[in-house]
Amino acid sequence: MNQSHSSGPIGATSILTRGGGHDGNTQVRDQRIYLRASAQEKSQLRKLAEEAGFDSLARFIRQRALYGSDGPYERSGEHLAWLGTVNRIANYVDEIAKHLEQGKKPDEDLLLLVMQISDMAEKTLKEVRIYNERAIAGTA
Repeated sequence: MNQSHSSGPIGATSILTRGGGHDGNTQVRDQRIYLRASAQEKSQLRKLAEEAGFDSLARFIRQRALYGSDGPYERSGEHLAWLGTVNRIANYVDEIAKHLEQGKKPDEDLLLLVMQISDMAEKTLKEVRIYNERAIAGTA
């Protein structure tokens, strides 16, 4: 997690620039792997990734290589996005708690951040409920 610390009060802007990947990853991915593929193979991989619900070809290839197509960690792009949102919310709440534990009073930026976190949580919960309702109905 890339965090910058300052001695001043924490604001929404400084908190919103921190956090892990939107897929819930907490480790720094600083290593590159190069893969050669033909145009046709790349097209097939993109199509498979889209069909599986992944919004990133790299995430799709990493997921399949590490866990297989039906591994216990199989998640669609939607699931990864929800996981990432929940991870970001947890990071923001942790930063707010640190801010308050230091005896700092909430400022307008902090209150705005709390409202944004609430909106993120409500939106994610709504998406998950709709997904679950469709899954139960067999249309997901």
